[in-house]
Parts: sequence; structure tokens; C-alpha cells
Amino acid sequence: MKQYLVILTCVIVAAFTSCEKDEVDGVRERDEQRLEALYAEIKEMAESVSCEDAEEWEFTALGSKACGGPVEYIAYSSTIDTETFLEKVKLYTELQHQFNVDWKITSDCSVVAKPIDVQCVDGKPEFIYENTMEPN
Repeated sequence: MKQYLVILTCVIVAAFTSCEKDEVDGVRERDEQRLEALYAEIKEMAESVSCEDAEEWEFTALGSKACGGPVEYIAYSSTIDTETFLEKVKLYTELQHQFNVDWKITSDCSVVAKPIDVQCVDGKPEFIYENTMEPN
């Protein structure tokens, strides 16, 4: 009888532990899906306009690395709804920061180079970076 009680206790503990893990995994998966969906919206807005005039393009930091700083920079046209776009970027960055904290995410801690401007190449925005190397 004692053996059955031990087995029953183990089964119950395993069931609760398993459910708890599934719940945690489900929450993390939900958070990841929310981030992915918001990122897709941001990219769709940014890529909704062809880059023909670089004067109409700007850029902003996007995302939050676990060590700090942005994950990337994203170019966007000033002809889109920039207020909504920048609100989505801000929300995404805040949510990614919180995700990193909640799930103890680590990153490579490398610093993403900040562009100095945007140019149009074949209808797409490309970043221009400051030349940090001294000429020979």
C-alpha cells in the first residue's frame, strides 16, 4: 500500500509539474508570437513605399538586445503614417525588452552600427554609415 501511495504521489507531482511547464511554455510561445506579429506589421509598413527620393526617408532604432541597445535600425518613408509606425516601433522595443527580462534572454552584446543617412537603391532604402577607417 505504501508503494502505491509513493507512486500516486509521484504521478500527481509529475502531472502538476508538467502542467506548470506547459503553462510557462505556452506563455513564452504567446509572447514570441505577439512579438513576431508586431514585427511583421512594422516591416510591412516600412516596406509599403518604394524608395525613390531619399529625402523622404528616415530611420529609427528597433528592438531591444538583452545587453541593451537596439537589435537593428529600420528605414521608413515620411509619407506613411509615421505616428502609428513609431508607436508600433516603441511598443515592439518595450515588449522585446520585457520579454528579455521575463525569459532571461541573453544576446551577443555587440553594438549595432547606427546609420547616418538613407539612400535609395533599386527602389529600396539602404543605410549609409560613417566611414570610421582613416584613409592610407
